[in-house]
Amino acid sequence: MTAPKNILTHTVDIAVDDGTTMGGYVARPAEPGPHPGVVVAMELFGLSAHVRGVCERLATLGFVAVAPDLYHRTAPGTELAEDAAGRERGFELLRQQTREQVLSDIAAAIDRLRADGSTAVGMVGLSVGGHVAYLAATEFDLPAVAVVYGGWLPTTDIPLGRPEPTLARTAKITGRLLILVGEDDQVVPEEHRRDIAQALRAAGVRHEIITYPGVAHGFLSNRRATYNTEAAHDAWQRVQDLLTAELPQVVIEALSTHVTEHGTGPGGLLFTLDGLPVRRASFFQRVWRPALKAAGLPADTHFHSMRHYYASLLIRHGESVKTVQARLGHASATETLDTYSHLWPDSDDRTREAVDSVLLADYPRTDAAG
Repeated sequence: MTAPKNILTHTVDIAVDDGTTMGGYVARPAEPGPHPGVVVAMELFGLSAHVRGVCERLATLGFVAVAPDLYHRTAPGTELAEDAAGRERGFELLRQQTREQVLSDIAAAIDRLRADGSTAVGMVGLSVGGHVAYLAATEFDLPAVAVVYGGWLPTTDIPLGRPEPTLARTAKITGRLLILVGEDDQVVPEEHRRDIAQALRAAGVRHEIITYPGVAHGFLSNRRATYNTEAAHDAWQRVQDLLTAELPQVVIEALSTHVTEHGTGPGGLLFTLDGLPVRRASFFQRVWRPALKAAGLPADTHFHSMRHYYASLLIRHGESVKTVQARLGHASATETLDTYSHLWPDSDDRTREAVDSVLLADYPRTDAAG
């Protein structure tokens, strides 16, 4: 993703599996897709101008962004003033939500993006939406999730954090997390940041925690007194890097070109032979062997060799055992380790990384894994 793209925006109605209809705000590149998708989880103040602006900025970077209205059951279309009264009303609405409802809403938003052509979907969450994004990362196979000053993760202070704290679900995360927070953030105090870092490390989740010195909550919004230009600029660059790396645009563009040139087959199939689904016998004779020849690979290269290569590529780039298991469809993490344990860094490698992470104290401070 290079130059900023022209964008289109619109509102949308999304069906949720509990029978409700959820509104949402969508921003997308004006050029034909498909494009990778991003769910944007709103702040306490609803689908505010700031949240819509985040969607629009993501669209200029080449993503289709949808911000679902998570208040649609109790106060649809709410946009609160970013002041004390708005905050009080926001907490009233937040206390009426349940974890199950919000997960259903995020599932519906993900499904909508995929139905519209986004084969890869990530997530960005702001403040309480950061909590939603972390929660979603424990429930869905999201390759990239940015948690921007997401609060209350180690506690049961809000309904989203019950019955057990959302942080207790960390081991279920399969993707990569980026956590952005200010050092002076009263919603995400130092104790909470330590708990989050410890949980992510213990679970082997690929992650990076960026703490901006002297920066308060809400630093990404230029509509607030706590806006910090330097931190916001750095945060946006990191979000872009995360999404670009984890939502592979090159694959999406290749598929888009294929669809443009060849269309789709029965039932929306991308690849067919003579207009029919590709069968196992015809695949090896008419697809696999010609592909080997075109790529200059040995004729005895097996399809399973590509799986091994894919696994080694994931491990080289820091993916966890859980992620490799999920990507390869192994029945258990034990199967994955039995096959590929020799490819993961050994204890000496991890020890050196741990020492380096302590000694390298450059601005902004970083806690990273993978």
